[in-house]
Formats: sequence, structure tokens, C-alpha cells
Amino acid sequence: MKKLLLFCCGLFLALQLGAQNFYDTDVIRRIDITIPVADWATRLDSIKRHSDGDRLIGTVRVDGVTFDSVGIRFKGNSSYFNVQKHGGTKLPFNIKLDHIRRDQQLPGGIRTLKLSNVFRDPSFIREVLAYEVARNYMPAPRCNYASVTVNGQSVGLYNSSESVDEEFLATHFGGDGNDILFKCDPSWDQKKRPACKEGDKASLQYLGDGPPCYFPYYEIKSDTGWTELRNLTKRLNQKPEEVEALLDVPAVLWMHAFNNAIVNLDSYTGQLCHNYYLYRAPNGQFTPVVWDMNLAFGAFRFLDSWEPLSDEELQTLSPFVVYKNKNPLRPLITNLLSQERYRKLYAGYLLTIHEDFLASGKLLKRATVLQQKIRTAVSQDNNRLYPFEDFSKNLNETVEAGNVDIIGFSQLLTARTEYLSAHPVLNKELPGLADPVRSLSADELTLSIAPTGAESVTVFYRNSVEEFWRSKALAVDESGTYSVSVPRAEAGFYYLVIEGKRLSRVLPRNAPFGAFELK
Repeated sequence: MKKLLLFCCGLFLALQLGAQNFYDTDVIRRIDITIPVADWATRLDSIKRHSDGDRLIGTVRVDGVTFDSVGIRFKGNSSYFNVQKHGGTKLPFNIKLDHIRRDQQLPGGIRTLKLSNVFRDPSFIREVLAYEVARNYMPAPRCNYASVTVNGQSVGLYNSSESVDEEFLATHFGGDGNDILFKCDPSWDQKKRPACKEGDKASLQYLGDGPPCYFPYYEIKSDTGWTELRNLTKRLNQKPEEVEALLDVPAVLWMHAFNNAIVNLDSYTGQLCHNYYLYRAPNGQFTPVVWDMNLAFGAFRFLDSWEPLSDEELQTLSPFVVYKNKNPLRPLITNLLSQERYRKLYAGYLLTIHEDFLASGKLLKRATVLQQKIRTAVSQDNNRLYPFEDFSKNLNETVEAGNVDIIGFSQLLTARTEYLSAHPVLNKELPGLADPVRSLSADELTLSIAPTGAESVTVFYRNSVEEFWRSKALAVDESGTYSVSVPRAEAGFYYLVIEGKRLSRVLPRNAPFGAFELK
């Protein structure tokens, strides 16, 4: 009878967990880790430093549902080594539920738990909010909070982020999720290889024809891919006008616009040039996936040197700062933005993020709400890395975190909103948007639209993520109405680009990620 009761309780909890989005920010998950060795922290530290790929075996209970034989290791770089060096016990974890039992997973195919210790974010909101913004415009991990214990002892409140794994890739890009994947985080002790050009981190510079030239700068997550990565860097650096055959350029431009809008310099843009994945989708194009957002919203101050940017420099970071500097170490920005059509598209994407989240005040309101939701949990976190009073303070003003000044959330965004609102590229001679009119026949999809201030309008269309986007320019009549017809059988998904004098807008606003669907 007791076993039956335990089974029923476990089943109820599993069903309850399955009925919710595991990464729902309204729910603080409870994750209880059991590692059956007394010196688990010492052993995990040894694995972290000396034994790539190894894990300790333990048990994890997620909101009361037990998973045994899981694989546990520490994760992170500065968030691990900096905290561990100063005697901190709140260290980040990577837990593989299917490490031994391959069928073991959370509802929704979640097999890996990535638990971050909120390093250098006294406000506790940067990572969750950055991912929330990103997911409106591109495939990006989900993220919320989890209260974590180890062997019955509370460790604290963590960020819980979705893993960029086979399930994530299959969900967002189709296919089986097993195509080429790189984590673009260089080895920090990297050394130049003979017969290879000098590289700068995971910047996608062309370093030579030998795949080993790229080994120190990228971590391969698939069985193959080095030749394809080399081919991408060669095309990007030698013929950027032809790079779309190998690279999803709109997705890259959305990533750059996102990083600039929210001043996320711990990314491709900044001094360390990292924290993104490159996945080759089923159509053969590489596409980026953003990652590691704890230092978003100005918490990382280094752009192209180790001289930190001031608060004002963060607030007024130019949308074109890397492009204007003609930085040869960042070809994914400079070489793409050197093409006028890409530069206009990037500016339009940046304007959309600004309108949706900064100028609307939505992001600041969301920050206040999120802090209210987690306030009690943060106050009860006795292992948090920074004083509790800095939790509220950092919402509005700069605080010190480990001898580093972390700009206040609203302090950054209020001034940045004013700066972007006044930027000449983002507020003058903009193409006006209008709702497209759609009509269908047995064979054709016909679109018409009458935007103001447009120099051209183009429709992009395809049937599945396994295809390239086809494109066709719309013809304009004397009234300023643009129209086009495309084969209905080829236009399961479509979007419009309205090109103006200074920038281009897209419809839907988050296209191509949120393209219109022909049903």
C-alpha cells in the first residue's frame, strides 16, 4: 500500500510538472541534488580542472520527481573559477538526466539542467530578461529560476537555462538536430598554430585552409564540421556579398541588433568575442544561437580593449560602433554591414527592438515585476554572491560586484532609450508600415501593400526550414501601391522587406523568425 501511495504521488507530481512550462518564470523550480560522496565538491573541482567530459553520478529531484543515475559536473569559466577562488560555495552546475538512463528526461524532452549562479548580476534579472527579449526575434534558450540544494543543504537561487542541444535544435530548425554544431568559446590559453594566420577568439576570421587552424577558437559539438566552418570563414572574409549561401544573414543581423540594443558586450561584439553557438541548419546555412546572458545590460564593459567603458559610453553605445571602427577582428559585423542592404536591415531590426522593449517602457516594467517575484527567494539565499541590499539597488543604480562596477538596470536603459530615440538613422525618413493585403487563387498568392517612404519592397518565401528563402521584388504603380504574385505551392511561409532611405523594416515585425504562414 505504501509503495502504491508513493507511486501515485510521483505520478501526480510528474503530471503536474508536465502540465507546466518547465522554464515558466512564474515558477521557481525546486532542484534537490544528491551526490553520495562526502568530498563531492573537491572531486567535482578536480573534474572541472583536469577531466573534460567526466561526471559524478548522483540523484536529482525536480519538483519532487526523482531522476537517478544522473551525471553531475560544475560548469562555467569566470562564474566558476572566480567564485571558487574566493571561497564561494554557490558554484554553477551542469546535470545530465540521461547520462546513463537514455530515456530519462523532463517533459518536453529536457535532458540537461544548466544552473548558473547569477555571477556579477546583483539584480538577479539580467539573464532571464535578455533571453525573454531574444526569443521574440530568434531561436533562443528559455530561462527561469531554481532553488537548489545539495545533499540536503541549500545552495541558493540559480538561473536555470535551456540547453542548446539536439532537442532545442530540432524544435527550432527541423531535421534531427544532429547537424553541425559549434560552441563559439575559444580556449583562453590558445596558441597560434604553424601555417595558420593569427586569430582573435571566435570571430570567424579566415585563418587558413587547414581545419586545425580553427581548433583553438571553437568547441565542436558534432562529429564533423571543421571543413564547413573553414569554408564559412573563407566566404565571409573574401566574398561577403555571396555569404548567404552558407550563412543565415538575417539571423546574424538580429543577433547583432539584440546585442547592441541591450548593450550585451559579453558576446561576439565585445572584447572576448564569444558566447554564441553556430548551427548548420538542414538548408545548409549556419545560424547563430545566443548564449550566456548574465552580463547583459551593460554588466560587461569591455568593447575592443581592456579599458572599461564608462556609464555614459555604455548608455550611448553607437549602433554602428564596430562597423565605424572598421575592426578587422570582427568580420561578422564589419563585412556584413559593409553591404548596404544588410546595414539597412540591421538598423531596422535595432529600431524594432528599441520600439518593442525600450521606448515602450516594457523592459523596465518587466524588470520591476520580475524582481518582485523573486525577492523572497533572493533574501533567503544565504550563499548569494552579493549583499541583499544590492538586489534592489542595482535595479536603478551602479553597485560593486567583486571589484567591478555593475551599472543599474534602469540607469542604463533610461539613458539608452533617449539616445536611440534621438539617433538620426532610427528616427528620420523611416518607411511607413502598412498591413499587406493578401489574396489567394488555386495557383498563386498575391500580395499588395502601400507603405510610405519606401524605395523598394521585396517578398521572401519558402515552404519549410529545409529550404532557402526565395525572393521577388514587388512592382509599384502610380498610386504607390506595391504588388506581387508568387506560386502558392512555394509560399508556405513568407515575409516582406520594406526598404527605405536609411533602413529597412520587415513584416511581420520579427521576420523571418516570425514569418507569415499560409494556411
